Amino acid sequence: MGFSANKDSISDKALKALDVSRTFGRTKALNKVNFEAKWGIKLGIFGPNGAGKSTLLKVLAGISTPNDGKIEIAGMDLKESRARSNRITGYVGHQPMLFQNLTVIENLIFFAKMYGVPNIFTQIESLLDQFKIGDFRNQRVSTLSNGMQKRVTIARSLIHSPSILLLDEPETGLDKNGIEILDQVIDNIANSGSVVLMSTHDLTRGLELSNDVLVINNGDVVFNDSANTITDLRLRELLV
Repeated sequence: MGFSANKDSISDKALKALDVSRTFGRTKALNKVNFEAKWGIKLGIFGPNGAGKSTLLKVLAGISTPNDGKIEIAGMDLKESRARSNRITGYVGHQPMLFQNLTVIENLIFFAKMYGVPNIFTQIESLLDQFKIGDFRNQRVSTLSNGMQKRVTIARSLIHSPSILLLDEPETGLDKNGIEILDQVIDNIANSGSVVLMSTHDLTRGLELSNDVLVINNGDVVFNDSANTITDLRLRELLV
């Protein structure tokens, strides 16, 4: 299974957020957020609960619409090119986004067909093997443990070999073996020239995985730089 960046893109940036704001009633979840993510990097997104991390990832995935500002995906305006952007983007949120009454393989077939994936069963078998979920292929998702559902969810997000992967606390529910598989997948994607954006509450692991770091607090970007320019202690101070 391979990943490749969008070579046809006219932009050397995978993602750009330009003065992006998102409000819910009187609550401002994102306040004029600006950042860029280059191809081939792993961007760690950190922040306390309610900081705006999940909202930002949903906006980048096209699930939530910003009130102001602009999102560029591989040089494309997300608002104007949502369908094209979705074809090169994979997303894992807090909800599995799986059909609970379908089996594991039925779910993967559905999403593969939705994205027009060629060689569907070759791709599915690769993912089943990679995430060690082959033994559960014929089980309904509703019967799986939270950890196994999370593995299927991540496999679902990779079914179309996205160039941009957005992960919102993907380690939640995974056991040690599952986290090791996830970390290897993240490394493989970035090493292929694609990009991974991942929010996590595990600061030490997140810093170790990341090339770049974005810290959000109360909807504001309070740090945006290379991971080697920030210490674990400084990161914790920014989250207070």
